[in-house]
Amino acid sequence: MIAIVPSNLPLIAEYYRTYSTDNSWPGDLVFEPSKVVSIPVPSFEELVRAIGRYAVDRNEKVFLIVSHGNGDELIMPIVTGSKFPADHNILDQLVAYVGGSDRFNDSLLSNQWEVDGRKVRAFADAKQLDRLADAIRKVQGANIEQVHFRACNVGSGPVLASLANVFGSKHTSGPNSWYLFYWRATATMPAKGEVTNFADRVSNMALPRRVYTRTECLLPFDPNQSGEDPALAISTSTDGQGKPNIALLDAVSQAAVEGWTRVFLEDSQYYAFGRKAPGNGYQRGHKLVVFGIANQGDSTNPVLFPGDGIKFLQKLEVVNRP
Repeated sequence: MIAIVPSNLPLIAEYYRTYSTDNSWPGDLVFEPSKVVSIPVPSFEELVRAIGRYAVDRNEKVFLIVSHGNGDELIMPIVTGSKFPADHNILDQLVAYVGGSDRFNDSLLSNQWEVDGRKVRAFADAKQLDRLADAIRKVQGANIEQVHFRACNVGSGPVLASLANVFGSKHTSGPNSWYLFYWRATATMPAKGEVTNFADRVSNMALPRRVYTRTECLLPFDPNQSGEDPALAISTSTDGQGKPNIALLDAVSQAAVEGWTRVFLEDSQYYAFGRKAPGNGYQRGHKLVVFGIANQGDSTNPVLFPGDGIKFLQKLEVVNRP
């Protein structure tokens, strides 16, 4: 299993190396840190080539891909130097071209592709088109089992099916909502003891927000506290374009953060057997990086994480192929 993260998103690579897991409809995705690869991805062609290297040369069959996107496209040039993105229209034509059809030869090489109201070429020439076609054939011949996209909203439109056809993957998934990223230092949180009046701090956090209990954060029994008392909380905000973001994460202690990450960010099945997940998880007092899916419309649960189980999975659209 390989996770490919563009090198301009280093904290996302750190997230997957630390927590070693994600959730999917086929089951838990568990990564060795060494298999979370951070590489330049200047174009869709380079993404295809990277997948081909691991699928063919190392016989990897399951991939997780981090990118920017929306329901119509992955937000990256179709080839390096092109001004046209990897949108569903050009991907569908490429699939036909790779399969031997000459129906779209003229279209693929035309200067009539439109970007922001301007007509552009997607490919400089036939040589550039054929180079990408060859890379796609290589990937399609590798019999990839699963490709999981972690790219905003790619499951909300036609591009997910187009990507499934390009890669020839039997199971392809992508979110139908925004992906939210956040990080903060935790050294300022109590290493011993707890923040006083934490419930008051939580009540002052902006809405929408989600409050996690002491029980959910795996804090030990305390006769002076209820298991339903707040231990960690997350609030979100929305920018001018309507995109949600995690505005604040606060916790009663570093121990609460550790317990919360085990339940919601990691594959916590390891801990029942006295072992840690491959990436060793959150270390108290260290940087906390989180990556979740927006759950807009629910003011008490505005962001979902792998540990949320079925609610998280319901934010992942799926294309299955024989």
